[in-house]
Amino acid sequence: MESLKITVLFLRVSKTILFGFLLRVVLFLFFLILGVGILEWRLRTNDPTHSSAQYAAAKNPRILADTIILGSSTAVYGYVPKAFHSLSSRGCDFQSTYNFALYGAQPPYFNQWYKHVFRPHHPSPALAIISIDWFSAGAARDQTQDQLGAYRLAQDAKYLPFKTLLKLFWTLDNKGRKILILNSLRLIGSSTDLRYLLSPRVPLQTTGYDQGYLPLDAHIENVKGGWNRAFSVTPEYIQALRSLITALQQDNAEIILIQFPTYKPDNIKNIEGLVLYQELADSFSIHYINYNKQPYVDLNENPKLYADWSHLNSTGAQIFDRKVVSDIRTLLDKGVICAQ
Repeated sequence: MESLKITVLFLRVSKTILFGFLLRVVLFLFFLILGVGILEWRLRTNDPTHSSAQYAAAKNPRILADTIILGSSTAVYGYVPKAFHSLSSRGCDFQSTYNFALYGAQPPYFNQWYKHVFRPHHPSPALAIISIDWFSAGAARDQTQDQLGAYRLAQDAKYLPFKTLLKLFWTLDNKGRKILILNSLRLIGSSTDLRYLLSPRVPLQTTGYDQGYLPLDAHIENVKGGWNRAFSVTPEYIQALRSLITALQQDNAEIILIQFPTYKPDNIKNIEGLVLYQELADSFSIHYINYNKQPYVDLNENPKLYADWSHLNSTGAQIFDRKVVSDIRTLLDKGVICAQ
């Protein structure tokens, strides 16, 4: 009888201890998840970076984007949307020009971005300006252009809505899914994000941000010319460019392909690529403008317009944009674009 009482007492004590332990575990997990959620929310609502602003605009259907600009960092610093406001036509609304360029973004990425990020929230654009860099025309030959674009988009998973993340997850291979998961949370995606936890949010507009454009105020008068090595255009890159153009044309968008200017273009070792771009444009009946040859030598030979040999500074961007607007106005006057 005495042993039974001891057993019952032991069971009661064990149950109390186990309950207390489980309660502590549950409370710990609750506050851990709550804390992580608060930190994640804080980072998502207090991110003044250019990438965050670009994705926010791409996901916001209230952002008017009838004319869009796609490109890499050279385009980020090179195209001022306000410069296009002086243009007018029946078929294109240049008052709603938006520069969606992103650092390191190339055609494989924009294939995925257009399908998963832009089009679910925006109507098709009337005009797309695709800005390309002759020195960025390479791609890993052991990966398809779809893989390259999906991997690049997965790296920006922290900016994507949950619905897009799910869709993207099922289209990725195992490597892509790992990239997606590791970059989904801002707490683990980038350690530099932690600086925004306590600091007050600084609007990106105070830095000169204007509908995707950022000014680059560096002035290097003794900048040297382009890299002294050859660059080849891989089939993957050309296929990605073809896919992007095809997707835009299927949405009835008109396209202008622009070769972005660099300082001292005589150093270009990618002559084959420059020919391929013209042939590509001809095959799609789109307009191609190469700003690395005559009559643009004044732009290419002036080091005061460049922050480095491939990026225009704010002064260079203003001069470059005047040339682009002038060339587009010529196309408009001829009625070959935006005529409807």
